[in-house]
Amino acid sequence: MPKDKSSTTKSNGIKKVKGENFYRDAKKASRVKMYTGGKARRDPNGKIIESAAFQKTEKETDMGRVAPDRRWFGNTRVISQDALNHFRDSLAEKSHDPYSVVLRRNKLPMGLIQEPNLGKAKGMAGNHIVDTEPFSDTFGPGAQRKRPNLDVSSFEELGKSGAGARTEDQLEADAPTPSLDDIKNVNKSKPAVSLGVDQVDQDQIPFDLGDLRNSNREAAYRKGTSKRIWAELYKVIDSSDVIIHVLDSRDPEGTLCNSVLETVRKERSHKQVILVINKVDLVPTWVTAKWVKHLSRTYPTLAMHSNINNSFGKGALIQLLRQFSVLHSDKKQISVGLIGYPNVGKSSIINTLKKKKVCNVAPIPGETKVWQYVSLMKRIYMIDCPGIVPVSKGDSDTDTVLKGVVRVENLATPPEHIGELLKRVRHEYLERTYQITKPTDGVWEGERGTEDVLQKIAKRTGKLLRGGEPDQNAAAKMVLNDWIRGKIPFFTAPPGIDADPVIKTLPEEPQVKPADWKGKGKATEHDEQEDIPSKQLKGVSQPIKQIPVATKFLPDDVKGHEDAFENDNEGELADADADDAIALNEEDDSEEEEEYEEPALEEIGWDEVFNNGEVAESASEDEQPKKVNFASDDEDQPKKTKEPRKTTSKAKKTNYYTTANVKNKNKNKQKPEPPSEEIEKKKRKSGSLHHLQNKIKRDSDNQAYLKLWIDLLKELKDLGLDDKEEVRLGTISTLFQSLDFYGHTLSSQSWEQIIWDVIIPLLDNTLSSGWHESLTLALDSTASLFKNYLHSNIKHLESFNKLWKHLCDILEQVMLVADNQLVSSTLKAFISIEEVFKQEELDNDIYQVSWNTSLKSFDIIKSTDSQFAQEGLELLLRFIKYHYDSQGSTWDDNRCVEADTDHLTPLQNQSLKCLASVEEHSDSIMSTVLEIFSEWASFAYDNDLVLNSRVSFVALSKHIMGNFTSYVRQYCLTGKKVITSSSLRASLIALSIPLRIKYSCPPASKRDDITLWEIAQDHYCEYTHVVLEILQQQKSIMEDDEQMNIIICLIEIMRDSFKVDRRLAMNEPLERQARWEKHEVKLIDNFKDTLLPQLRNRNLPETLIDELIGVLCNATYPYLNPEDYKYGSLIEETTSPVERLSYYLFDVLFDICEEKLDLLDLVPIVQKHIISRCIASFERYCCDRDIRGVDGTR
Repeated sequence: MPKDKSSTTKSNGIKKVKGENFYRDAKKASRVKMYTGGKARRDPNGKIIESAAFQKTEKETDMGRVAPDRRWFGNTRVISQDALNHFRDSLAEKSHDPYSVVLRRNKLPMGLIQEPNLGKAKGMAGNHIVDTEPFSDTFGPGAQRKRPNLDVSSFEELGKSGAGARTEDQLEADAPTPSLDDIKNVNKSKPAVSLGVDQVDQDQIPFDLGDLRNSNREAAYRKGTSKRIWAELYKVIDSSDVIIHVLDSRDPEGTLCNSVLETVRKERSHKQVILVINKVDLVPTWVTAKWVKHLSRTYPTLAMHSNINNSFGKGALIQLLRQFSVLHSDKKQISVGLIGYPNVGKSSIINTLKKKKVCNVAPIPGETKVWQYVSLMKRIYMIDCPGIVPVSKGDSDTDTVLKGVVRVENLATPPEHIGELLKRVRHEYLERTYQITKPTDGVWEGERGTEDVLQKIAKRTGKLLRGGEPDQNAAAKMVLNDWIRGKIPFFTAPPGIDADPVIKTLPEEPQVKPADWKGKGKATEHDEQEDIPSKQLKGVSQPIKQIPVATKFLPDDVKGHEDAFENDNEGELADADADDAIALNEEDDSEEEEEYEEPALEEIGWDEVFNNGEVAESASEDEQPKKVNFASDDEDQPKKTKEPRKTTSKAKKTNYYTTANVKNKNKNKQKPEPPSEEIEKKKRKSGSLHHLQNKIKRDSDNQAYLKLWIDLLKELKDLGLDDKEEVRLGTISTLFQSLDFYGHTLSSQSWEQIIWDVIIPLLDNTLSSGWHESLTLALDSTASLFKNYLHSNIKHLESFNKLWKHLCDILEQVMLVADNQLVSSTLKAFISIEEVFKQEELDNDIYQVSWNTSLKSFDIIKSTDSQFAQEGLELLLRFIKYHYDSQGSTWDDNRCVEADTDHLTPLQNQSLKCLASVEEHSDSIMSTVLEIFSEWASFAYDNDLVLNSRVSFVALSKHIMGNFTSYVRQYCLTGKKVITSSSLRASLIALSIPLRIKYSCPPASKRDDITLWEIAQDHYCEYTHVVLEILQQQKSIMEDDEQMNIIICLIEIMRDSFKVDRRLAMNEPLERQARWEKHEVKLIDNFKDTLLPQLRNRNLPETLIDELIGVLCNATYPYLNPEDYKYGSLIEETTSPVERLSYYLFDVLFDICEEKLDLLDLVPIVQKHIISRCIASFERYCCDRDIRGVDGTR
């Protein structure tokens, strides 16, 4: 029996529409209630409890009263002019703020804050006569006006009114109008024509100046300026609720489209604008921080590094877009358009936000041809736009090329743009990037410098023409491509934070008071706009200091300014959930997922508008939980961590039998074997005769191809030994590039043949012929081969050990040549190979061969008379360090100290030998050598200054400390040489380091327990006398301030020495304490002989003397804590060395008093410390004459 049709239909009849609310609102609910509420309510007895609507009698109704209010007796829908002025001022202030968003614009009288159309007369509002009385309704057969509205009655009055209406604009128009020829010569550099583009009245020009500028340019330089591209831009702007202007971090000001932003601000003020500085990994972090801080004064600015896998700023941008989506909650979705110059990374930002490739990207401009819609989230859409180039920028052809607008392969003459590139980039970066040297005459700029640089780059990279001539066009294209892709370090210096903003945020039109609209007052011009302070986005923070910069800059570029990160936060709040922040379209479109409910907007009242001026930043207390939280006022409150977002409502499918306790369960989880018939079937299928024949044919073809290819490599090897250097370099580069490209297709046998027939003969012949530059290139290329094919091919060769031994022999021969540049380049190549060795498990014979080669290299350094550069010696030590690391050992500094505390290494001997060979007749050289000695003497005390590759720094410090006195006495006192005060001060500080740490110094020898500070103290006492003699000898040469600085330095050293806590020596044996006491007494006696007479100098700072006396007073207390009283004379009735030393210092205090008695102004300072010290002596300590061991009393 068929079912009834009525039983299958739904009773409610509500259709569920995706994206729309299917619940009844208040208006619909009241209407339904009206339909069903026409009956009265009765009790069980039938009496009426509640009457029907509009059916109540007089008995049921209560007495009604009308609330007393003046509005019942006044006009309705009328508002005062003061209220309008208050609303206009409060809302206009927020509407022009790019950091504020005006909500419910369609319910606010926005016409009050929009300025009226102004005529040509400045400050006078024009009449809207065309809007109120059109021409068709005023004149002609359809005229509706009976008579014209004329303010004059005669031609004389009309002439007077016309004469009085002459304004400043018309007076300026009386000047001679420029001719068309003058206008066409605007872009030409003629000295006779002084007319500028900005000085020409646009109303007098019958065409667009942008078309005039582009009319005589080549087609390659007009990219991004066509009408089609700008039509795409207008589509994106009109379709977007939020506009993101993408800038290049290397030149943010140059890639800023001011004209587009000005158009958006004037004509589309309801759209929000964000600036995103992309490619921040190509500039130092302080540059990014400065630019973000500078551009934030005009628009919200974010820093971003677009990369699908490893990005920066992604979470911050998503968090900001979420805020906009909440602010525009009255819309179903919002659109975000990305605009900017070509090749700034607009499409890459969209791919980064989606975490997959949805837009085509390329490192060349013009990849995006048309606009493209991309769904980012459920309510946020992204719009990709082609790159635009504003003609109003006035860029030259070279500026256009260097901004990455033009494809380099389309340029007719690329070398003409290299000169400007050389002016912008630092020359050190070009030398490092292309491994070239400076021009012969030292001049980089100009045609000559450009040609020299391009020739060197062409020779270095093998870009040659017939006859070995360098191809400058190819080299120029390569340099421009590297420039555009960020391989050449470059950035524009950010302006100071107090400078004017890049974007001038001027008012849209001259403001006019409301009274002026009615003709009751005169219009006033706006004053100049005040400087706009820097702002920050609320709820979004970026740790700019943590940007991973990929480009290597020089130290002075990396350091930058210290105040660039003053507002830099430690963590990026929005990046924490950036990966899980995006809901993909496939998940959003799922019908099983819970629908998003739009928040209902409450009606806004007039009182709220006029009293508060409602904008995004102000809201009532009831609305605060519903709005987005930009940033809380109390930033110190702990923020709750957000749980990861659930991206789907579907649970993963699981097999019941894998988790449940089922009978006969396979507990071992072993996969059952297939039947024997199925195995035989697979064997027959894989071992078919046809498949085997094809395989044999392919192998034979590959062998024939490899044979031909190896023969070609041999021919290239012979060409790489040509007499011309350009031919050799180009051939070697081509040979190894071919090996690098096709190496994965070679078999082990082919690799054996190529190595011993091509690579090894090439290295041997270039070394024997003395072609150092060719050998350097060949070794670097060989290291690159090891890096790419060691794991897959090279280490599996039977002759690998023999190959490595041969390469080590080449290293020994290079050391015998003793060319510093060749040694450094060869060691760099070997170190790069060693880095690959660290990741592989190789035979110990490899490391033994390397170790023997290192020892032979040291023997060569000691035996030869040639002087090796410091770079080559340090690279050799790095080469040895990698042996330790590769074998699982550690390069321990402590082990080096214990092994070499008594003897210098060959490297140190060679370095001292190099310093001893400098010219002795120059005073500046003597001071430089003394400063180098001072730096080396401090290596033993600060591990942060010591590289892992520098060994035996304790022995070096011992050796250097003993040379200070003899060196200075030989060249200054005897040789009458002048040494600067800074060099003397540096040497004193180097010798004073062990005096300041004393008991924490490392041992000076591995044979006894003598410490470094004991040796240093003896040298210091001797060196102090020499320094004072030099000051006396150079008294006429050295200024008084310099001499006083050295004396102050000596006093500070003694003050720090007396400040050392001597309780650290109490636990040492008494013999060692007694030995240390002798050194301390010697230092005190040296102080009395040398510095005590200097205290009479009135130029010494009083604070320094006060600090010295205070330190001495504290040093006279042998036991500062009560728990230390178990030592010394208080318990054992014997005086410990530490206690005896305190009494020596007590005597020094009285000596200072005797020296300073004639200086009455310093006596109270000394007496204060002396009195406190004496009181403490009588209260706590035993000051018996026998215990003190001092004859006489004070």
